[in-house]
Amino acid sequence: MSDKAVTIQPDHITIQLQPDEVVVLLGLYDLELRKGTVVVNGALLRPGSELSRIYAPSTHSLPTIVAKSGAAEIVVHSVSNPALQKLAQLSPLWSKMWHEEIGQSAQRSFCLLNSSTDDPLRRSLSAIEVDDETQQALNKIMSTKSGSSSQTSVTMVTGPKGSGKSTFCRLLANTLLTAPQPWTKTTCFWLDLDPGQPEFGPPGQVSLVQLREPILGPPFSHVFTHPSSGSRNVRSHTIAAVSPKEDSNHFLACAKDLYNHYRQIQQDFESAPLIINCSGWIAGSAMPILLDLLRHTSPMDLVLMPPLDNATIASLQSSISSKTSLCILPVRPRAPQSRTSAELRAMQSMSYMHSQPPTSGNASWTLSPLSTIKPWRVSYGPQSTSSSSESVAGIAGILSYHNLIPASMLSTVLPASTVSIIAVTDDRAFFPQNSHTSSILTPNANSTPPHDLDALTIATPDGLSYIVPPSQIPTPLDPRHSYTLGQALVRGIDVEKGEILLLTPVPGAVIRRAQKEGDKIVLVRGKFDAPDWALLEDVWAADADAKGKRWSYGDEDGGGARSVDGSVGGSVAVGKGKRPYVALRKQDAGIGGGVWRVRHLPRRMPFGE
Repeated sequence: MSDKAVTIQPDHITIQLQPDEVVVLLGLYDLELRKGTVVVNGALLRPGSELSRIYAPSTHSLPTIVAKSGAAEIVVHSVSNPALQKLAQLSPLWSKMWHEEIGQSAQRSFCLLNSSTDDPLRRSLSAIEVDDETQQALNKIMSTKSGSSSQTSVTMVTGPKGSGKSTFCRLLANTLLTAPQPWTKTTCFWLDLDPGQPEFGPPGQVSLVQLREPILGPPFSHVFTHPSSGSRNVRSHTIAAVSPKEDSNHFLACAKDLYNHYRQIQQDFESAPLIINCSGWIAGSAMPILLDLLRHTSPMDLVLMPPLDNATIASLQSSISSKTSLCILPVRPRAPQSRTSAELRAMQSMSYMHSQPPTSGNASWTLSPLSTIKPWRVSYGPQSTSSSSESVAGIAGILSYHNLIPASMLSTVLPASTVSIIAVTDDRAFFPQNSHTSSILTPNANSTPPHDLDALTIATPDGLSYIVPPSQIPTPLDPRHSYTLGQALVRGIDVEKGEILLLTPVPGAVIRRAQKEGDKIVLVRGKFDAPDWALLEDVWAADADAKGKRWSYGDEDGGGARSVDGSVGGSVAVGKGKRPYVALRKQDAGIGGGVWRVRHLPRRMPFGE
């Protein structure tokens, strides 16, 4: 690109693109198209449309802007006060991934890259490249004509972890939403079946999401779906773990329920196509689950992302019907990653918990440490005496997935942990026909007689309602009679008032609406990642000691007082310099200083010792 093709202004740049010319930018920016057409991440953009906000951090492959059907003129606008970039104030996970740290005099939120060597920080950058095989696969899927509801375009994409499934699904979704074919719709659906690296929502759940706008950023840029945004969460289920193998039968039941729900509502959306993004768990014991899901959904197109062994490919080929088109893409080198999978999950969770309703159609986040946010006070027992207008009506109980803990330890384990907020539409969700989780796959949902939930509920010493199956085997809720509203962090427990304090981006109106419809609210704990990032926000914000705002549940050793005052930013002060969940670890002599780390119980230490 010649220097004459770029006009630079303090807050924006104008770029003249020749046909098929490519431009790559790093950072956060709003894209305006004044002339011609361009393709970004598979989305075909035309003049006259609203500004498109694009998130291009160094942690992911950078979007490419390609001029199509002639020359194009684009204007790249800087984003003022970008909240997502400033989350680095609360966690180092967000550092060194945006443009504002490059140190140039211009304070734009993006920079233009002519090559990967243009980055002053010398980060390992890569751009999204659509090779011929991928483009052919996209064209083939797009050539499918949508007819009756039984012929709706359903595309399943599967492959091992890191094979590029999510990237392909984004390209396909953006193409479906913006392509000029007369049969394409202004909406499509995404069945997100990867609880470890979800595209939408926090880790640990699977979701059915309706898309109305192209996806122009990594998952943590659109983690919180909202009716006024470009994506809408239709229905979700918690897995309460980052891998389906923790309870593969429950995972399969959730996936089937979400697909069945799509089939029920698709007539309201003119047979809008569905994209199924499968989990990266595909080898060994995962194969029966994948084959069952394949038979249940009967996709028109099955896209396999290698590397896959011959036995896996043969099993999939023998299981698809003659109406399913199989596409096996070639192996590609993996793009360099500056974050591990666990770090990306932590960023996804942090983005979710800091999410706020969209502003001017764009996602927004709060930059306040979670310890400064007033929690919801949720009554958990009949002894609650709270009259606060901020209170939410009580919960039916607390359920534990994957492993049971003693009732006496529940109030010790819950604080500073992640839980899912579940709405139960029928008490049959608590009573599968037998104690084994595979019972929730029974086709006839109406064959289970009504049961009394009180028979499963016991009271802990602190008055918490703990739902324990009679078999003492962790039994998940039947997804046909329950759905997930979102996730929350347990801020603390106020035993005197009988309240549990929750931090969640889920609007209180959503919970109250579910209760008005007769649904029971249940909190589910499980094998979620520990929210270490949340416990260290005060440290990185450097305001904990000055303001006395910190997580607390008793004294530094875990005992003592258990009340939380609930004032804005307030919890029970435990003494100057004390932090109940973090400890200062001194570094070796000569290095100087120390590092705050989250403290955990020793893995082999039994609860209660």
